[in-house]
Amino acid sequence: MVVKITGEQKNREKFELLSTIKSLAGLSEQRLWKIADCLEEEQFDPGHRIIKQGTVGDAFFIIRSGD
Repeated sequence: MVVKITGEQKNREKFELLSTIKSLAGLSEQRLWKIADCLEEEQFDPGHRIIKQGTVGDAFFIIRSGD
């Protein structure tokens, strides 16, 4: 039960984050929930380069905090 509640809370946080992104404003709540359900959180060390300009993109990143 604790794992289920924690998972639901994480999905709610992801949904709320997605709801603040202007580029996604036209999407329905249902689509935002689907995206939130698919998101995986990653953490990077300070100074770590996540992407490099010119690199072929095969991932989509939303930076919740940091630079």
